[in-house]
Amino acid sequence: MVTKEAFARLMRTDALQSVFAFLIKGGAGVANYIFFALAARLAGPSAFGAFSILFSAAMIIGLAGAFGQQTFLLKEIPRTRAQGLQGEEAGAYRFALLSSGIASLLGCFVFAGVSLLLPQRIPAMAIAAGATLCFLYSMSQVTVAAMRVQDRLQLAMGTRDVLWRLLSIAALSIVGLFLRPGSTVLIGVLAAMLLPITILHLGLIRKGFPMSLRDPRIVVLARPWLRMSWGLMLISVIAGADIYFYTLVIGYLVPAEEAGALFAAMKSVELLSLFLISVTLVITPELSHLLATGDREALQQKCKQAIIIQSLPTIGVSLVIIAAAPLFMWLFNPAYVAQAGVLRILALAMIVSALTGAGGMLMQLSGLHWRQVVYQGLSLLLGVVSMPFLVNVFGLMGAALSFLIAKLVWNVLAAYTIDRHLGVDPSILGLLRRREKGRQNHNPSGD
Repeated sequence: MVTKEAFARLMRTDALQSVFAFLIKGGAGVANYIFFALAARLAGPSAFGAFSILFSAAMIIGLAGAFGQQTFLLKEIPRTRAQGLQGEEAGAYRFALLSSGIASLLGCFVFAGVSLLLPQRIPAMAIAAGATLCFLYSMSQVTVAAMRVQDRLQLAMGTRDVLWRLLSIAALSIVGLFLRPGSTVLIGVLAAMLLPITILHLGLIRKGFPMSLRDPRIVVLARPWLRMSWGLMLISVIAGADIYFYTLVIGYLVPAEEAGALFAAMKSVELLSLFLISVTLVITPELSHLLATGDREALQQKCKQAIIIQSLPTIGVSLVIIAAAPLFMWLFNPAYVAQAGVLRILALAMIVSALTGAGGMLMQLSGLHWRQVVYQGLSLLLGVVSMPFLVNVFGLMGAALSFLIAKLVWNVLAAYTIDRHLGVDPSILGLLRRREKGRQNHNPSGD
């Protein structure tokens, strides 16, 4: 018979926590997809396109507004706890909330300025709603990280990633009964539904502070923490906002209706990333351990397992999306069916990511994170810079091709770097090369 203590220990194991995290992420991904598909259906191609551009700007600025504190807390709170530095621990919380609060407020003004520079005329109310969404999204990034270091990861993800989407779907469904929502309403719904969740998070994390954030014993290492935060902010924006950069740039190159079609295709292939995330969640602790022990053979074996596990479902679902691309685009709006080719190219980009393995994660774990920033940044820049030419030649499919090129360059660079520095090939080539080597060992004469 399983005791309560044994059950509690089981629930706290890394593997089970990873499964729970993936299930929550899966629910969030599906809910996110439903919200944007519903928004496209209710608003129509033009209004949804304008919304997608405005939303993309809000997400980029919202990620920057968190000022890297979502990662800062994950690095500093465990360190200060391990060293018994309660004053520094509380100082890290205060620094994170204060710095991200200031950065988020600045982000509101940046968003307003960017909105005025967009090719479409943005109503003042939409700018106000978007600025509010920027601020709340930035702060929610920080509160989720704070809840994570307080062992409330599932609650944080369940409320911010799932409940927020469900509330937004419900609110938009009700609004859609009475009026045809435009970009102002769509942005406003997301901001309004995120407000109570952010307030809830702030109330919950206060209980986990080691002391009052006004306590005079608090220690704030302002200068080193500021230097660290700038780098972490850059990493989070480059790594987390690529699809939003493409949508924002395409807004200057094509009409809003076509920008909405690209955004719909991007959101469709986002579901594929769930397979990649699930594998990363499970194998990251093992990769970290194997890197620490220096066991390269075991590390190569783990990379081979990861390739097999993530490639099969990703390729399978990608092929389904490629075959049924018109249906997926129709779910957003019948007007987008003509752009099904865009979705097919984006699905190919996800196959590239699956076949090149866990190169990005290995770069982070092995201390090559700054090289990762450079590679991802240059790849993103290459994609964005090539977009005007490719769009001029191929239409909207040119934007998808620029995304595919950027993904290919980044993933090849990551796999090559890991192979060169660690002697481990995380890509599908590593799996095939080892198999060929094994056949040669069994048959050295070549007969």
